[in-house]
Amino acid sequence: MTMHRIMVGSVLSMATLLLLLAVLAWQADGVDDKPRSQVLQGVQEELRAHALITHDEAIRLIASQYKAETGVPLATDLEDKSYRGYVKSMGTAFGAFSDEEMAQVVEYVKFMDKYENVGRDPRDRIQPGAPSTLES
Repeated sequence: MTMHRIMVGSVLSMATLLLLLAVLAWQADGVDDKPRSQVLQGVQEELRAHALITHDEAIRLIASQYKAETGVPLATDLEDKSYRGYVKSMGTAFGAFSDEEMAQVVEYVKFMDKYENVGRDPRDRIQPGAPSTLES
């Protein structure tokens, strides 16, 4: 079990590192020859590949649960909003999985949340009580 925690910690560290690289790319906008959208696309591709390797068991568990519920296979598509929504809904499906399986599913849900936030520029977020700087 300790080895599993070490692996989960390193997996989260890798995802966090990739997100940090995305933030640094935003800050370096204009310095790098690549537009922000190309940098973010590369980061998302890396994250997708990372997810398929490190969260393969959670992906299998979620797909199995989906097929049991609907009778239809679930395509693993991180770009599909309905797929991401279903994955996040499994983060509270405590009766569907064992404790160990649920821990894997929850880690994938956390990853999915981080994945969805790649590309959101923190400068575009509206602070409470501050006037909006976003153009309508």
